[in-house]
Amino acid sequence: MAGFKLPTQGNKGKTIALEDFGGEGSLLVKPIKVIDSFALTEYIAELAKKDGIVVKDEKQIKGLLETKYKFESVFFFIGRCVFAIEEGGEERLLTEDEISDLPAPLLIKILDTINAGSDFPLAQNGGTGQK
Repeated sequence: MAGFKLPTQGNKGKTIALEDFGGEGSLLVKPIKVIDSFALTEYIAELAKKDGIVVKDEKQIKGLLETKYKFESVFFFIGRCVFAIEEGGEERLLTEDEISDLPAPLLIKILDTINAGSDFPLAQNGGTGQK
């Protein structure tokens, strides 16, 4: 009988050295989780509601993510996926001020890392099941 094992992203995150961007220390960028995507959908729906936009379906939320609330969605994911590594190895989320002060090249590196870390490649097994 084959065992059962759920596949995982297998990615605990990537470290970005801040020295390359004029800072000190490093950031840990973790991949987006499914729960983050659900939370973003709820967040965007709430923003739309506050702005008087009636959201009818997921397709409309996707459109809002790519247009009106693009900036907010970027901030949302950085706020959930990027951690400062403190002395002693402790991780903490970035503050809103820290996120706002990120230089453009570092922001691009973070977003590229978030996107790459969220890829979900399943192991190739040539059509055979797990043994």
